[in-house]
Order: sequence, then structure tokens, then C-alpha cells
Amino acid sequence: LEEAGRLARYGFFDELARDLGAELILTGHTLTDWAESLLLNLMRGAGLRGLSPLPPKKGRVARPLILLTKEEIEAWLRERGVPFLVDRSNYSLDFKRNWVRWRLLPLLKEGSPAWPENLRRALISSWEARAFVEAEVEKALSFSEKPSPPWGRVFSRERLLGYNKFLVKLAFQSLAPEAGFEHLEAAWERLLEGGEVHLPGVKMEVSEDDVLFWSRRPEPWRGELVVSRPGAYEVPELNLKLYVSPKPLGGVFEASFPEGVLPVSLRTRREGDRFGSKALKKVLIDLKVPRWRRDWLPVLAKGSQVLWIVGYRAKRLEGEPRLHFSVTKLRDEFWVYDN
Repeated sequence: LEEAGRLARYGFFDELARDLGAELILTGHTLTDWAESLLLNLMRGAGLRGLSPLPPKKGRVARPLILLTKEEIEAWLRERGVPFLVDRSNYSLDFKRNWVRWRLLPLLKEGSPAWPENLRRALISSWEARAFVEAEVEKALSFSEKPSPPWGRVFSRERLLGYNKFLVKLAFQSLAPEAGFEHLEAAWERLLEGGEVHLPGVKMEVSEDDVLFWSRRPEPWRGELVVSRPGAYEVPELNLKLYVSPKPLGGVFEASFPEGVLPVSLRTRREGDRFGSKALKKVLIDLKVPRWRRDWLPVLAKGSQVLWIVGYRAKRLEGEPRLHFSVTKLRDEFWVYDN
């Protein structure tokens, strides 16, 4: 119930700020609120975010009173005769936060008369640590990120493994903010061993050097372009252009086959495809093509026999005259080779 109320409040504030063109949303959180949140998070099992709750500023939410205790603020108001309201639900022990407020926090105050100043120091140190670590996380993600499709983000497995485990888990949490301890441990295991893991709202797949994160992945293109004569052909779904000519054209990827090979099809892989005597799937694994890219990789095929795994390997067919097949990028957008 308290979480639902919190989400409703911030949703209202965000909407109001947009309507007013406001740059900041100021909340009345105090040092006492911070202490309660810290104790609550410790009881739940806290990571770095839980050990440094209620940052002084995040996005456009700022907390100008966070270094003052609730008692200090109420005393200041009473001295000046300023009335204030107290939510009656604050006294209900049905809420875990109120149990911390009325049962646990008084013990902390009793055991440490100088608790406000001690907490202020701890709070400032936690902010500094969190700000430093979050900046390092951003640098690690920026350094490790590869060109990515519009529906996901791809990172280099090798580069991520060059960082400390703690930092990598925080990087994963920044990509899946609701991920908890068990999720992050599972993600770390997948980074080491490969495979897939479901994180809250996000799926992570590790294959070869690719670490792919996505929420909704579109179905790969299952169409087919039939090439029966020389010319230029576009496949917008794969962001590529195919040229077929008696002369070499100098494209990004090129292969040549006897003229008698026509007609052929440019498409993506299908069940039962083979490259020579081997299953295409086995060949793609041997070529170390990351799993998610295999479904988007164009192939030139005649029936179920693949003649050219574009960008990787082409069959050598004897015969003259020759036709040259050249593939280039159609638009300045992501395509499957951008890594």
C-alpha cells in the first residue's frame, strides 16, 4: 500500500512538473527518513542502492532537507508558530516502516546520543561512494557497448569481464533496475558461462562476445529475394543492398559464382539448411557467430543448400563466366555486422 502511494505521488508530481515546465521537484525527506529507509533496506537485504537510499538529487527530484532530522525541522516550525500536519497513518504499526520508526530507531538514538551528526557523516560518505561507483558503471558500459539494434543493447563480453564482479553486477542492475541479488548473481554466471537469463523486465543473452539485453525482440525477416539476373536489389528488412554484376564491384562483402548458378535466393537461415556436407547451424557455431545474430544473417542459397554465408564464408563453385555478388549497407543504421 505504501509503495502504491509512493508511485501515485511521484506520478502526480511528474505530470504536474511537465504541465508547469518545472525543472525540479522538491520533496520533504529528512535525515530521519533516510535512517528509516537504510534500516528497512538492511532488513530486506540491501545492495549499494539500498545502503545509500534517498540521494540528495536524482533526475529532477531533489531533497533539500535531507541533512536535517525530523525533530530539528519540527522544532524550527514550532519556534516560528508555523502549523504543520502529521499523517495519522504514520502511527500504524501495520506498516513495516512505522515499526522501524517507533521500535527500532529509538534504540539507535538511545545507544548513540550523537546520532544526527554521525548519520550525517555516514550519509555524505554514502552519497560520495554511490556517485563515484555510478560514474564508473557508466564508463564501463560506455566502453563495453557495441553498435546495437534499435530494440536492444549489445555489450562486449570480453570487455565486461575485464571489470570487477561488483561493478559488472551494478552495470547489469542499471540495465534492469528491478533486478535483485539472485538475479544479478544469475546474470554474472551467464556472463561467465554463456546462455540466457530472465531479469525483471529484461532478458539477457550471452553468446560468443555478445551480451545482448532486450525487452521486446522483433521476429527476424523470413522473406526471400529471388535473384534471376544481374542488377541491384534492396532488402530494407536487413538494411542491405545486393549487386549482381559480371564485374567486381568492391562492396563490403563479395563472392563470385558461375553464371549458371542463377536463379538463387537471398534470405535468412531456415530449418534444414546446409553448407556443403554440414548443417548450417553447426557451421555458424564454428564461425563463432553470436546466436542472436544468426537469425538476421543473410545467406545466398539454392534450395536448402547455402552457397554464401554473407560476410563469413562462400562455397567455391567451378565454372565460367563468373558473376560477382556484392553486399553493402543500405542505410546508415544498424545491420547485423555492426559489432
